[in-house]
Amino acid sequence: MAISLHVENADQVGQILHVDVYGGTPDSRTTHIFYLEIPPESATGWARVEIPWVNITRAEWEADPNTPINPAYVTGIGFGFGTPENASQAGRSNVD
Repeated sequence: MAISLHVENADQVGQILHVDVYGGTPDSRTTHIFYLEIPPESATGWARVEIPWVNITRAEWEADPNTPINPAYVTGIGFGFGTPENASQAGRSNVD
């Protein structure tokens, strides 16, 4: 099983996309992260990306770091971007 998404990013190919997956209960939230480099083919159109659930692991700053998320307990998904130092932080990315 995996998360499947399409990415289009003509402005920042090679940029790092953080796929943040939240789980747990309202009293005990967990954060799991997968770092994805925007694929080169997304510069000219939509690129399909699949991320197996076992590759989305618990954040290093939480208890039990690097533990894969249990998809049955997912409560939300967020996206963030990282850029190398002195790189442009402007542009447009689409995720579907």
